[in-house]
Amino acid sequence: MKNMIKERSEIFLGEAAAINLNILPYKSGFFITIPFSKGLEKEIELKLRNENIFAIIIPGGIRIAICSIPKYKVYSLAKKIKIAIS
Repeated sequence: MKNMIKERSEIFLGEAAAINLNILPYKSGFFITIPFSKGLEKEIELKLRNENIFAIIIPGGIRIAICSIPKYKVYSLAKKIKIAIS
């Protein structure tokens, strides 16, 4: 399980770095958090749902449960999130 989460997070973090998607510091764990401007929560949640991305929306951020996403769906996830918060 630990290796699976590590592999998925490395994919996401690598793609996020390549497109300059800002994320909060991540070392390990089930969740990766992406900050955005407060007040846009409903709008961003709708955009993500339209892309079939169901994330935890918190004030000023998105929490992605990297543990629950199949590996093949992790690819391009960072790009879709960046589009939604832009």
